[in-house]
Amino acid sequence: AGEHEARTARSHAPTSRGHPQSTMDPTAALNILQNHARQKQAELAQTPSQTQAEQSNPTQQTIDMGAPTALPPAPPVVDAPDAAEPEDVDVSGLPAPELLARVRKLQQDRTATYKQYDEALVACAPGEGRQGDPAAYATVVAKVTVVFDRISKRANACEAALRSRGLSAAADAIRRLQEAEKEKLELTAARHLGAFRPDTDAATAHLERRSREVVASVNEALEDLACELDGEE
Repeated sequence: AGEHEARTARSHAPTSRGHPQSTMDPTAALNILQNHARQKQAELAQTPSQTQAEQSNPTQQTIDMGAPTALPPAPPVVDAPDAAEPEDVDVSGLPAPELLARVRKLQQDRTATYKQYDEALVACAPGEGRQGDPAAYATVVAKVTVVFDRISKRANACEAALRSRGLSAAADAIRRLQEAEKEKLELTAARHLGAFRPDTDAATAHLERRSREVVASVNEALEDLACELDGEE
């Protein structure tokens, strides 16, 4: 009971039903990279463009990250998490333990996507005599954003299901998780951008420090969610 009260005490104020849902779109970083790509277009290898179907279909089985020409290794293919599942799946009737398991699985999907996102940066960024391919990386960012957005929407659905049952503390824990993950993605985009346009040492140190703090916030929100749903059905 004491642990439960301690976790509740450090929680944020309850979030209303009308709280705007987060999106995970590192737009600024993407725009900078796309502008840089246009400036360098004459000297960069052309990469395959997305078809209209690829751009508009967020439930495809995999997301083809594309391969920058003559830059080993090629960016990986990111598996869309639970791609066969409709995005508007109704989770409102799931018992609390299943909602908790679902959120944990979504976090595993996020971790796997971040890993492949970082691998794509290694393939596209300049280094070891390579000029780098910001155009290919901009495509990577756009496609990874689709995956993160899908994960975020599914987490939002779990939050809404809990809030509709009056489990506001558990729903607030997911809201804090979502806000922390939004900042984590923005920080990752900024760190990646530094590989194409190097930051000062102070800026890099700030990104690393803040990233560690955000990861701690993510873990704390997950712990709070598990605590709030302990014993719920």
